Amino acid sequence: DNPFKLSKSKQLKLLIRFLANKRMYRTTMKRIRDFPFVLDESLLQSKKFAYQIVQASYKNLPFLEPKFLKDKGIISYACLISEKAFRWADVSLKKDISLLKDIFDDPCKIFLNAHISLKTEPAILLPAINKSPDVLDSLSQNRIMKYVPFDKLASHEVKIIEDHCLNNIKNLDIFKQAEIKDFFRQIFNDE
Repeated sequence: DNPFKLSKSKQLKLLIRFLANKRMYRTTMKRIRDFPFVLDESLLQSKKFAYQIVQASYKNLPFLEPKFLKDKGIISYACLISEKAFRWADVSLKKDISLLKDIFDDPCKIFLNAHISLKTEPAILLPAINKSPDVLDSLSQNRIMKYVPFDKLASHEVKIIEDHCLNNIKNLDIFKQAEIKDFFRQIFNDE
């Protein structure tokens, strides 16, 4: 149909060159399907193609088809290039604790890249706060009080969380401060 149709390898080279021009692709494309040249459909669906696009730059991940953002292999490969690539991973991968532990060695990075629903799980929370209590800044006071399972934590771990929360309530109104202080007072009275 198209007399100017390029071979798959030439399409790929042209696409990678186009993606390298950051100013152009950030303004014109949301997905690779929006590429201004005709692309072969089998090329768009190819896993090999996705790996080559990611190899050119991990920042090309958001332009891939959504099914590739759910693929553990492609996301793991992109994270080998840069750990920052994990921000484009599908939510289902952000909820996978084993994948998080495979990609990230540091417990603080595991905590910060985990889905919000996992951040209060003791397996994710405890190693992170033992290394650096400042990771709790990514959780709101309300989320800490509502979802952290204090009954499963040791008293020194509860003390770390309490100290962090009490240090960060100075900007809150007096009623919220009293509520947070009362909450931790009740926890220590129950023990």
